[in-house]
Formats: sequence, C-alpha cells, structure tokens
Amino acid sequence: MSSDDRINRRNFLEYDLSIGGCDLRSYEYIYAAESMGSWEADRHSHSHFEFHVIISGTCSFEAEEEKFTLKAGDLVMIRPGCYHASGNTSEDFLKLGGGFSYNGDPFLELGSGGVIFSEASAGTLALCRLFQTECGPDKSFSKEMMIAMGRAVTISVWRDLFSSVRKEPDLEDTLDFENRTCIIDRFFQKNYAKQISEDDLAELLHISRRQLVRVLKESYGKSFRERLLETRMEHASWLLKTTGEKTNEIAGHVGYASEAAFYRAFKSYYGMTPSEYRK
Repeated sequence: MSSDDRINRRNFLEYDLSIGGCDLRSYEYIYAAESMGSWEADRHSHSHFEFHVIISGTCSFEAEEEKFTLKAGDLVMIRPGCYHASGNTSEDFLKLGGGFSYNGDPFLELGSGGVIFSEASAGTLALCRLFQTECGPDKSFSKEMMIAMGRAVTISVWRDLFSSVRKEPDLEDTLDFENRTCIIDRFFQKNYAKQISEDDLAELLHISRRQLVRVLKESYGKSFRERLLETRMEHASWLLKTTGEKTNEIAGHVGYASEAAFYRAFKSYYGMTPSEYRK
C-alpha cells in the first residue's frame, strides 16, 4: 500500500478517493469493527462529512433539535458543523459509519439542512456486511481488502443518495476528468468537419459552458477553438501526406467553407502552406 492507503490508527482507515469528479480532500475514513456494534455519542459536530448505514437493529438519533429513530436500511449523511447525538442502540444493532473531507458541498442538489436521510440499497447493505467480516480475526491482506471495500461502500452510499434526484443518471454525470477526456476526444474526432460549438460539447457532458472551459484547460491546456483547430489540422496534414486530393477538397473535409480560410489556418498552424507541407 502507498502512504495514502494505510491503517493510521486502530479504528480508522485513511485514504484518498475521487467520486464523480469530486476529490475527497485530505482523507476518507471508515470506522472499523469496534464501533460497528454501538453508536453512543453525546451531542457534537465535525468539520467533515459523516455518513452512517444502519445494517440491523435500531437506535435513537438527534440532529438540529429534532429526534428520530433509525432502523435497518436507513442511511444518514451529516454535513460539517451539524450538531448531532445518538444512543439507545438495540441488542442486534449494527452499523457502518464513515466520513470524508471536501472543500465544498457536493450534496447541494439534495437540499439544505445539516442532515440528509435516505434509504440504503441492498447492494450497500451487502457491502457493509462484507466489510464487517474483514474486521474480525486477522486475514491475509485484510487491510487492503477493507480499503477496497471502504471505497466501494462510500461510492455506493453516494449512489443511494443521488438516486432520488437522478432516476436514470447518464454515465457522463459521474465521469472523472480522465474519462471525460475520452468523451471529448471522440467528440472532436467525430465532429471536426461540422460547425460545432462549446454548447454542443457542454450539453454532451451535462456540464455548464463555464465548467467546460475549466475541463478543457485542465485536460488539454487549450480552449475549445484551439482543440478543434488541432484536430482539424492533424486530419488535414494526414490527408496531404496520404492522398492526392486537392486543397479545396481537403478544406471541405476538415470543416472549412472556403479554401482561403483553410489556407490561412493551415499556414498559421504549421508555418507553411498546404502545398509546401505536401512536398
């Protein structure tokens, strides 16, 4: 394991995690075995996000002056700064809790307030039970397995939370920058000969035009027009090298309405005319 993937203290796993383009900063932790069978906590708050999945049994929970009874299958996400308390766990009580630090609030679309309540899916509950089995007697590579399952639990929790507002989420909604780059590359390769705009690509990625500018800058160090020009020039140079097509024909193939416009763009990009490049 790397220095970021480690058991830091007796009852914590610490590691970095990225979900849907959100880097969970500083650390992401999962409580280990000794805290799974009870949840007795006086009123307190945290500077990080905290979640709890109730696997079995019941307990009392208090947040923002309101009291609740949590039961098996309940999922609670507690925002930073929210004072909360818990107790009165039943004999069969079992839960898995975890948390993470993030500079911002990725759950704004889920509403305001210090606590978000949801229902844990069957998949999340199964992952939590599997995690519990690794918390028992020492097993080979148990730390690595707990870290892998901890990541899976956290991602599954996020999926459960957002399922209420994203009934049929598109793949692009949870793409990180690396996968977005693949989508962007395919977009330019497929559409470089067309009259395309930033709005077309932003709509494909389900992000705003302003977000697209940031993504392109971080992924390519280029603007939309610069990335489009690069794609067009790469294809034009390939046609000049491998075909006998005339310049006006190539201009049309790579999205230019006139040979003169293509000529100017090509000479500015390569420092020579199309004819000179072909020779």
